[in-house]
Amino acid sequence: MKETAPTLNRKQILSRLAAHLDTLKAGPLKGVQARPTGVFLLYANMLDTYWPNTKKTFVLATAAIWIMLTILFRSPILALLVILPEVLPVFLVLA
Repeated sequence: MKETAPTLNRKQILSRLAAHLDTLKAGPLKGVQARPTGVFLLYANMLDTYWPNTKKTFVLATAAIWIMLTILFRSPILALLVILPEVLPVFLVLA
């Protein structure tokens, strides 16, 4: 499987595999407990949790920087003007 393929849909592959295992459990593998495992499953789960957590971290870091700049400059508007160069390193690290 080519991991960098733009058409790769990990959730679809794992759901089809789970459905196939369920049909096998009802038929020839009756009484056998089977479930998907391996690096592909771990990588898919990691990617599913990575992007939402990265977005939350970026928003939290931006808010914290804005609060610190607001306290430093004693002006929320001035803090908004200065926040772009301050948030750029956060974006580069998380991207």
